[in-house]
Amino acid sequence: MLKYLLRRQVVVNSKLQYGVVSFFVCLSCINIVFFLFAFWLSQKQIVDGLAGLQGPEQIYALDLLQQQGAAFFRASAMFSLFSVSLSIVLGLLLLNHIAGPTHAIKQYLDSWLEGKPPARHPLKFRKHDFFYDLAEAVSTLYEKSHPSKDGQKKQ
Repeated sequence: MLKYLLRRQVVVNSKLQYGVVSFFVCLSCINIVFFLFAFWLSQKQIVDGLAGLQGPEQIYALDLLQQQGAAFFRASAMFSLFSVSLSIVLGLLLLNHIAGPTHAIKQYLDSWLEGKPPARHPLKFRKHDFFYDLAEAVSTLYEKSHPSKDGQKKQ
């Protein structure tokens, strides 16, 4: 599997793929900031509530709250790193199933417009790619617009 991923060109249309992945990474970052703000706000309310305690009870409660906050912050940082990394990797892999076919269709149509026979005829995609039906339609259109071996156009 790793060998397959290393030889495969994952980024085919950088503008599309990086643009959409950036959008999802920004959504992840906004979610992380909102979550941390909510945590800070809850911590502040708890600290304000502990102001009524005196002496060793207050020190113990604040120490406990500080330990809990540090553990939460470490867990949040790890989750944030995981979330952003997952957005990037899975976004690029998923978008490859969109950008790859659009790139192949563009190459197919460009060579057809230049008067050269398309290199990938008939146009076929991997079974999990998007636009599978569009590839069949473009290939059929090409076949109908070019004469067959006996000199007549296909119907």
